[in-house]
Amino acid sequence: MYSNGAVNLNLQIEHDDIDFHQLVERSLNSFWILDRNCTILYCNRACLLLLKAISSSDILYKHMSEFLPSEFHAVCKEQLSRVWKNKAETMELIEAKMIRKDGEMIDVEARIAPYYLNNKLYAQVLSRILPIAKRPKSF
Repeated sequence: MYSNGAVNLNLQIEHDDIDFHQLVERSLNSFWILDRNCTILYCNRACLLLLKAISSSDILYKHMSEFLPSEFHAVCKEQLSRVWKNKAETMELIEAKMIRKDGEMIDVEARIAPYYLNNKLYAQVLSRILPIAKRPKSF
């Protein structure tokens, strides 16, 4: 079907046909899965790029605080405790800073949400570089 020179595809994809792992791995957003001790159990490729990590072993099984400046530890702990307590609430988008493997500090947007696997509750942290328009101005 053509409309104004563009192709309109009437394509429906069934839930069973979607490879969610592939979607997450190729996402432009960085994903972490954390346990209740704030240990990083999973990170996707975008996370490696965001943090300038060479491999997932640079990130996995490390405490999330290794990648956050100390001034953001309390905010993250508070949001994580709300996820553990409320079990279904997705936290509001926040602006934060992260520390890359090379020590560079970057501005990011992040959101924490519950993630269930085998009836066990974890936290998923989605983050991305803060858009240029939202970044603090340097003097």
